[in-house]
Amino acid sequence: MRRLNLLLAGTLLFLTSCGVQTYIVDTSCPKFKSESFSRAMITEKGIGIMPVLGGDDKEEFRRPMGESLNRNMKLEFGSTNVKSTLEVVNKLNEDSLTDEYTSALKNYSATGIIPKKMVQNLGKSLSVDYLLYSRLINDGEYRYFNTGNNSVKIEVDEIYIQSQIWDTKIGDVVWEGKGGVAKLATYKGNLVEKTAEGLIRVIGKDKYDGPCESKDKIYTSAKVAFICAYVGLGLILMAIVSY
Repeated sequence: MRRLNLLLAGTLLFLTSCGVQTYIVDTSCPKFKSESFSRAMITEKGIGIMPVLGGDDKEEFRRPMGESLNRNMKLEFGSTNVKSTLEVVNKLNEDSLTDEYTSALKNYSATGIIPKKMVQNLGKSLSVDYLLYSRLINDGEYRYFNTGNNSVKIEVDEIYIQSQIWDTKIGDVVWEGKGGVAKLATYKGNLVEKTAEGLIRVIGKDKYDGPCESKDKIYTSAKVAFICAYVGLGLILMAIVSY
């Protein structure tokens, strides 16, 4: 009986030491910042939020992402300093810039060349020095790892918003980064708000200032959890046999 109690106690201690599994990771990360730009300049000189881009299959996330991004940007940098997407769209229509805007973004996606004339015109029309350009990306992948004679499949989904800040005076990129969240496919939670909040935390910061965690952390945690489960089951079976 004493041996059984010790074995059970050891099993419990082992399972406890495995820790809590990581189901979700903030993958937000600043990638580039011009030396002439700082986060504080968003408040000082104003920014306009361009419509969030994404394919037709992203519509489920694109609209809520745009709403969350607008709300959080205004909270962080002040409602008078941030021109909402609605204000940007209205100004495009008022100044007959819609066709130019559509064509410019299409060319930018293909060439990577900033549409300077359009950026300068829109910035002047909105009375802001910066524009926030964002594209929504939804990425899923899976990996396998072996556990003896079996192979376990781990699926991870990541949703992130790839963003740039364009200087409307010089027509160039002064900041680039992403707000993102990776999760186990089995995790049920609203990632839109977390993704937008992640972008707000890193926007305007230097590439060395962000969390920049990888979704590899979820895979590693899942592997540890599976190993703990198998070893824990083995210890429990040993305890039953010993009894």
